Amino acid sequence: MTTPDPLLIDFDAFRAEQQSRPLIIRIGGQDYALPSSPPASVALDGIRLSRSGATSVPADEVAGLAAGLFGKPVLDELIGARRLTVAELQALIARVMDIYAAEARPPP
Repeated sequence: MTTPDPLLIDFDAFRAEQQSRPLIIRIGGQDYALPSSPPASVALDGIRLSRSGATSVPADEVAGLAAGLFGKPVLDELIGARRLTVAELQALIARVMDIYAAEARPPP
């Protein structure tokens, strides 16, 4: 008796395909590549904030969302070398999240 082939979901291939189109942000002449979609933790935080009625990123949420979106090394550079203000960081997070949200919507 032969063993049937296993069912396989090649999620590695899916992830590689999804990452083929990064989101680039340019600050101070430096380009930073972000994944083509946000980490799940950031997306879930965004959903929670939108359900709470927030129209901008609250100041107490900025650090967590920024670290999740950009990663700690990039965030450290943005606030250190690029000297982003809190208002600029809030605006950058909002723009990145808007792009991610637009990319997640299926076309009409």
